[in-house]
Amino acid sequence: MHGGMICTLADIGLGKAVRLLRNRDRPPDAAVTISATIQLDVSFCGRIGVGDFVCTQAIIKSMSRSLTFAQGELRVGDRTVATMQGVFKVIR
Repeated sequence: MHGGMICTLADIGLGKAVRLLRNRDRPPDAAVTISATIQLDVSFCGRIGVGDFVCTQAIIKSMSRSLTFAQGELRVGDRTVATMQGVFKVIR
């Protein structure tokens, strides 16, 4: 798989974790909190082949009022194929 696609999967995986955490206690009538990626670091550790099922695992390391720090990995089965960390800024 092309490195750009791997970075896209990493960004989506971390971003989804950030969105879930930022909106977990949101009242039903409140606006959804949206964050933008302001930094993303991806390290490639292995090959992703055609037909491989890629799974994202992400954790939130810390967050402030406006920033969220996340890290995780992309896995194919029991193999880590990429590690990533990112910083996300609340924009709404």
